[in-house]
Amino acid sequence: MTCRNESVYASCDEFICSECGTHLTDWRKVDIEYDDGTEWYGEYSFKYCPNCGREVEE
Repeated sequence: MTCRNESVYASCDEFICSECGTHLTDWRKVDIEYDDGTEWYGEYSFKYCPNCGREVEE
């Protein structure tokens, strides 16, 4: 089963699930450097809806 991101903005800025209606904004992916613990923040697009678990079609 799949869903779509119905947001009019970039998929890394807003997510609206076409199936369950979950609406998320302003998230960040945090990567931590193994050697010294430095945190890196980056953009992230969901592969699966965090609420209903459906795969997000690109």
